[in-house]
Amino acid sequence: MAEDFAALAAGRADTDLLSRLRRRTGLLPDRGACCHPDGAARLAASALHAFADDVDHHLAHGAWPATHWQPQIPVPSATPPDTWR
Repeated sequence: MAEDFAALAAGRADTDLLSRLRRRTGLLPDRGACCHPDGAARLAASALHAFADDVDHHLAHGAWPATHWQPQIPVPSATPPDTWR
């Protein structure tokens, strides 16, 4: 699923990508000993639903031009704390 989302974001989606993503989000729940696969599937399904217009644009026209721009807001690097509590 991660590779399919990356291909979608980069404008390299094939014609079967959306159906493959939807099928895979239905296969993940209840697959792991923990709830991590369930959460990943819910997140993926929610993203496909919430950003349906963007997904359609990526499928039809490729990536948005802004995906190749550098970030406009500098993000500081994360530094771990000196000690853990």
